[in-house]
Amino acid sequence: MTTFPRTSGGDNKLYATQPWKGAWLCNPAPDSPNTGNTITDVTNGTIYQYLGGGDATKLYRCPSLAFIELASGTGSNGTYDYTAFGVFSGALVWDIKTTTDVNRPGLTSEKVLTPLIVEEDPAKFMNGGTDRDGDHDNNDTLATTHFKGINYGSPGGNAQYLSNTAGTFANNWTGYRSNGTAVIMRNWEGPKNIPWNWWGTNN
Repeated sequence: MTTFPRTSGGDNKLYATQPWKGAWLCNPAPDSPNTGNTITDVTNGTIYQYLGGGDATKLYRCPSLAFIELASGTGSNGTYDYTAFGVFSGALVWDIKTTTDVNRPGLTSEKVLTPLIVEEDPAKFMNGGTDRDGDHDNNDTLATTHFKGINYGSPGGNAQYLSNTAGTFANNWTGYRSNGTAVIMRNWEGPKNIPWNWWGTNN
């Protein structure tokens, strides 16, 4: 079993030949420009077909976050309110340790259950302009929607709460591979996107 295949629009040609390696949130047409950063439809994401159809699009929204205006930097973007750590794209679940370390500004490091899906700050790449995608990486920051914290999903399907998340970047998380190697949970290795199952192949 893998985690989310990809986290944003990704490689259209890869999706055309191997749909199961497409993006969890949205996949542009194979012959179109990469539109992963302007997501408008989640029904062609790889997980949508497993959510029961119908009103399943509501599952991509946080009930507490109202839609005000697209690209306003506040509130929901109207389509989705959650992003996934790109560093886990294609990783096998058993290659991901159940706990990670998070370093929030002004607080000591804390070991918590590993996050897969998180609530991201609307002021930046969730609803702050045209660069909207389903990837949580590098300088993407967490939201503070719920009592100055977020709800997030971990590998076992558990929903967790993390408090005092203001200013917490993807770079503030340290995960551990199955061999114990510590890895900063950003989705970049030098100038390139981390490739499919980078997490597992580097164990």
